[in-house]
Amino acid sequence: MLDPQPDARQDRLAQILSEWTPSIYRIGPQVENNGLNLNFPFVNDEDFAVFEYIIPLQMLCAILPPQKGINPAIPKDPQFHQKMKSKQEI
Repeated sequence: MLDPQPDARQDRLAQILSEWTPSIYRIGPQVENNGLNLNFPFVNDEDFAVFEYIIPLQMLCAILPPQKGINPAIPKDPQFHQKMKSKQEI
């Protein structure tokens, strides 16, 4: 997971994902550089951020699921958005 600016929401996401798998990989300038993380000093250039962040992540998201036999259209956890507090009922 891309972690350019660590915050409580990123930590909560990592915690939820770690309940599913021990293979949580964080990439960012302030993560601990170890076997599961990649400490990477992003440039954050306004004109080229799309190349630095979005395109590489889209490629990973397109290539990896079929290789691992995963259908990304099927939710792994139906309660995910409630856990992340990203979809609140009114």
